[in-house]
Amino acid sequence: MIIQIAKKKKAKSLYNRKFLYVHLSAEFSIIKEDKGDKNMARLKIAAILTVAIFLISSAYAATLCSYKGPSPDAPDNLQLSDFLVSGDSPVKVDDKVSVSFKLTYVGKDTVTFDDIYGVFVAVKDPDGNTRMFGNTYQGKTLKAGGSAPFEIDITLDKEGEWIFWASYCIKSATGGTKCGPDEWHSCKIKVEAKSICPSGCDCLTPAQAKELGYEYCEGEKIVCGYDQYQNPMYCYEKPAVTPTPSPKITPTPPSVTITHSPVNVTINDNVTFTARAWIGTDKYNYVSRITIFVNDTPVRECSPPVKIFGRDYYQCTYTGGPYPAGPLTYKAEAFDSYGNKGISEEKTIDVTGLTLVPAERISRPTIPPEEIPMPCYISGRLYDFKYYSKTLKVKICEAETVKGSPLVPGGPPQITYPCKPDGAVWYVDVTRLWAGEERYRMPGPMAYQVQVPCDGSYLIQPVYQPFGDECEWHEAGYQAKANSL
Repeated sequence: MIIQIAKKKKAKSLYNRKFLYVHLSAEFSIIKEDKGDKNMARLKIAAILTVAIFLISSAYAATLCSYKGPSPDAPDNLQLSDFLVSGDSPVKVDDKVSVSFKLTYVGKDTVTFDDIYGVFVAVKDPDGNTRMFGNTYQGKTLKAGGSAPFEIDITLDKEGEWIFWASYCIKSATGGTKCGPDEWHSCKIKVEAKSICPSGCDCLTPAQAKELGYEYCEGEKIVCGYDQYQNPMYCYEKPAVTPTPSPKITPTPPSVTITHSPVNVTINDNVTFTARAWIGTDKYNYVSRITIFVNDTPVRECSPPVKIFGRDYYQCTYTGGPYPAGPLTYKAEAFDSYGNKGISEEKTIDVTGLTLVPAERISRPTIPPEEIPMPCYISGRLYDFKYYSKTLKVKICEAETVKGSPLVPGGPPQITYPCKPDGAVWYVDVTRLWAGEERYRMPGPMAYQVQVPCDGSYLIQPVYQPFGDECEWHEAGYQAKANSL
């Protein structure tokens, strides 16, 4: 009979402590041979033991609070011991702490943790909200004397008092779930506010620091706050001044293009003009100003224009109208940092439709007052929009009624109202109804209004419009919402 046993063991590491790393490997071969009536047995054991010990030192971590145990109370026959919270002292916002403990089952039979929560550390933050971290041992069973060790690192993201305690949830005999007591041998930690940037350093976003050419303050990545999108900001400082050669002024002016939308314009449409400007490869140069002209009149100046993130051009937009029937010309010009001027091609729009004669110019004896045409409007409000209001327009188009096949034989046809292929389209700006600065993802209710011909059917739909560095919406649900009238 031959039995072979291979066994390996590694010592467990502790958070931010000096520890020994031990690797033990052993291989045993036990051979027993029966020979005739002598029942002679020979035992052969070969063992190889290798031990590698490495001393690793790391930053000192203070014991913030602890409970050695074992606890005299054992709810649900689970006994707490070795409860430890450690980390840097004093603890500041965004510091990490390490939490560890051990639960031992001291009952006679077995205990089974529930399938959702298992064993975890419960935490009450300074706002009074209770959270749980590190859920493990879900669905696991402990026999009498069995233990469930636990360890996790937690980032403390608020200033104030934090409360930690070991907890668990088990399957009860009645089939439900029973959890451990609140604040069981709890530990309280005071978290201080993060210090501001050192003298001579500024709190900036990474994009701002890159544009200014700044470096991390004192070579360290120090979080000093958060921007409007809750992205971290860091402490930066101006690098040491080094002589640089004067940039060579380039005679090449910016390249400029301009477009309009919608493509087909009627007397009822608002028109959006988008001008873009490119510069060469000179890293010292940039576009300082873009001006949009309509009928040779400057209607919008962007100084400075918007630099489109991830692209190599600058952009300026203007929305105007409605415009009277007839030709409408537009163009754009751009200046770079050296004063060079670039001009786009001048384009012409043929605005179609009849221009309504103002009511005061209509002869009352010829047209009775009750027959004077009155304008018609479509207006409404939007609620629960979760993005920046400048990325939203309301698309209104002339709709047509389309009858489709019935859902069931003999049933009524399905009616849809798509936009007419050659119908008019309006892209309408929205107006926020809440006063004050717009909060992130909370623009509040918004209103829109546009004049339309009175004898028609229309489809109304919220759509995305580019604005600055804002990303396109990711939820398709907004654009799927449309009304018809």
